Amino acid sequence: MAGFGRGTIIVALAWASGSLGCKQILGLHERAEPASESDGGADAGAVSMVPDVRTFAPVTGQCGQIRHSSSECAACIDRACCDKATACQGEPSCPAASECLLACGDDGACRYRCAAFYNRTTAMLDLVTCRETNCSAECGLGCGGFAYPVQGCGACVRSTCCDKAQACAKNNDCLRLDLCRSDCLPGSTECPPVCDARYPKGAGDFAAWLDCRQNTCADACQIGRTWECLDTPQHWPKPKALGNVTFSMNIADLVTEKPYKQATVKACRNTDFMCTTPVDQSMTDDNGLVSLSVPPGSEGFNGYIDITGGDNGEGSAIFPAMWYPQPPIVAGGWRGTTQFVSIASFPRLSIATGATIDPTRGHFAANATDCNFSPAAGVSFIADTADKATQSFYFIGGIPSISATETAAGSPIGGFVNLPAKLVVVDASFKGRPMGQLQFNIRAGTFTTSSFPPAPSP
Repeated sequence: MAGFGRGTIIVALAWASGSLGCKQILGLHERAEPASESDGGADAGAVSMVPDVRTFAPVTGQCGQIRHSSSECAACIDRACCDKATACQGEPSCPAASECLLACGDDGACRYRCAAFYNRTTAMLDLVTCRETNCSAECGLGCGGFAYPVQGCGACVRSTCCDKAQACAKNNDCLRLDLCRSDCLPGSTECPPVCDARYPKGAGDFAAWLDCRQNTCADACQIGRTWECLDTPQHWPKPKALGNVTFSMNIADLVTEKPYKQATVKACRNTDFMCTTPVDQSMTDDNGLVSLSVPPGSEGFNGYIDITGGDNGEGSAIFPAMWYPQPPIVAGGWRGTTQFVSIASFPRLSIATGATIDPTRGHFAANATDCNFSPAAGVSFIADTADKATQSFYFIGGIPSISATETAAGSPIGGFVNLPAKLVVVDASFKGRPMGQLQFNIRAGTFTTSSFPPAPSP
């Protein structure tokens, strides 16, 4: 199950001034393309987010009450990994993540999608390593039990470098290195080497597995081209908690990658336009970390996160932001790092688009994703409140373009400058095929951001 990770919660306006390159910002892309998600074996062709688990006849183990794929698997885990299964049960998010992965059976793409809803914990990594080392045959895992962003990627790995995937899955430091790298901000030059130095015992196995995915299987593993759910919408996981769920996130600056210290972060109901009565409120610490508790409702937290103030270490606060988590929050745990532009850097958007920023209006940008929540090209956005003062843009090569009509590979972001300060309905389509619509608050002097995946099944 290696590679099941937060990645980064970022997306954004990568308006480049040379040094910014193709970075993403503004919290638009939740968990930017994890390197791999996993748990199980081959990837089949199912589109459903959560297939019927009864098909796999799951059995509950005696240790930790974690469910497994078969009685043989459960017995082996109880015998060889009892302490690891018990530790997983003791963590708030590990059992839910394990259940999501179990429901996927042999569908690797489904396991990849689980990362959009559940985070990978230390207890889960420990359980995976023990299972891969001691119970791989009993649990029916193939080639390390990894999952991949597109159908066909897992098949390529199995046919060309199964041994490399297995070696990484059995090496706990390799799994931890995979998680660490998945959490690096896109475009970061400092984070990957830091991860390598932190887990040197996993570097060799990880490099071999990474080389296979990125080179040998580059074509088969190309992200952003999974669109089956436009014909058969996916079922997304529902919240399991009866009360509030607590999640955490790190908030960082776009340019420096340094944390915003002492930023005010509020969880707000969608109907509370100015967030006058927040559901919860806190401040980031010196590492940019903040925790909030929100009501998940029946479909997930139906609201937004309001972020203001703070200090990026260079005397600038964050440009006021409203971030809508998509898919919605259904479980607790750490949701990665969200990267936002500062007030000092925001004028670059005006320069890049040629639009004069109207302080009485707000702005919007979304990261387009495919059915697997991977960044996707070929997506167009329409805002129902756009008028003559509104300027649309899409990123081409990491730079906002006002002539482009759809998102591009590498920086699949589109949006609008100077939208009226009121509710907006944004429609998305992939090559003319409807993906659905979402409603957002647009507030004066604020940037509203989100990811935009195809709509799930009702």
